[in-house]
Amino acid sequence: MIKSLALFKNTAIYLTANVINAAIPFALIPVLTNYLSPEEYGIIALYTLFVSFITPFIGLSVHGAITRKYFSLNRIDFRQYIGNCLYIVLISLILFIVIISFLGTPISYFSGLPEDILYPVVLISFFQYITLILLSILQVKEKSIQYGILQIGVSLLNFGLSYLFLVKYLEGWRGRLLAWEYAAGSFAIISFLIILIYQKAIFKFKISFIKDILNFSLPLIPHTVGGLIIALSDRLIISKILGLNETGIYTISFQISSILLIVLTSFNSAYVPWLFNKLKINDKKINIQIVVMSYYFMVCILLMVVIGYLISPIFFEFFVGEGFREGSKYLFWMLLCFGLNGMYFLVSNYIFYANKTKFLAATTFFIAIINVPICYFFTKKWGLMGSVQSSVLSWFLLFLITWALSNRVYNMPWKIGFFEAIKFKMKFRF
Repeated sequence: MIKSLALFKNTAIYLTANVINAAIPFALIPVLTNYLSPEEYGIIALYTLFVSFITPFIGLSVHGAITRKYFSLNRIDFRQYIGNCLYIVLISLILFIVIISFLGTPISYFSGLPEDILYPVVLISFFQYITLILLSILQVKEKSIQYGILQIGVSLLNFGLSYLFLVKYLEGWRGRLLAWEYAAGSFAIISFLIILIYQKAIFKFKISFIKDILNFSLPLIPHTVGGLIIALSDRLIISKILGLNETGIYTISFQISSILLIVLTSFNSAYVPWLFNKLKINDKKINIQIVVMSYYFMVCILLMVVIGYLISPIFFEFFVGEGFREGSKYLFWMLLCFGLNGMYFLVSNYIFYANKTKFLAATTFFIAIINVPICYFFTKKWGLMGSVQSSVLSWFLLFLITWALSNRVYNMPWKIGFFEAIKFKMKFRF
């Protein structure tokens, strides 16, 4: 019972922290939409996309390996495991710097980003990953308050510097990038010191740990990249077909609807360590209760989509500049997209627990590949609305296939749980 209360307590803390964390960039929306043109905002959207795309390659998803190994290693080995994860991230950074040194011009041409900001984008990805490693450690140790403080601190500094560079010094979109780089770098240093001093990471190279990290993490690269292609390719296609102005309008709508994803990610942050602890028990009755809860959560997610759509115009009225308000018409489909993302969280966690990430990677990458031509066709035919709807279709397919896959790699009583759920008589005793 105490453990169950801990799940909801941690969910509440993560949600509070994530809401505050998200409210800070939302407070920037009036600044960005009044001090930047839609075209400049489109440039920001593109380099944000580029950071998101290369981060999995720099970090190699080692934070996922940390989350999984915490439950099976002793304290000393876990500290050494963290050190080896940091070695891998540092080597990845060096490789990316070398790649940009030789291929900066073609990368700039393909991405549409100025060549001189490629290095800052790579550094931002590296800095963010150091902080992400610490966040993952705090998450598995259920240190939700410290997790929230760290998250909010990064966003506060980012907000303050962005406001300074945009409003006082009128640096435009480059000022936004500079603020992001300084904030991410500052907290990367803080995070590294905490990992070193308080988490007592041991920097002793161990080949067995390196192999284990890569065995878990490398299959996640196509999975993560596939997810990013599904989530972000629409903006790249929009910028090429419809222009940067439409990309900026679309991105504002995306940011507002992402409030739902913040709620769902907050729950998942608390849910994953709780779920993994329950799965270790391997009790049929507990597994049925987990499945019933999952069905109820799915219904709640769909209700949140509807409620979010009904109240979202308030944000456009009070927070968004006049030139961006056309984006309100796309909110329902974007919210549904994030809702499907949340349901995907519920079923994909079993694949991570079973350490069968290569199957998840194949599924995600397959959906990503078919998403690109679908998005291109829909955008050509129906404009921005078609682009949003193509993302909904892709996330729906990914959710269904992942659900079927998760049941193959880690069997859960989904049929029994469904009939228990519709009876509304389940008593949750954990």
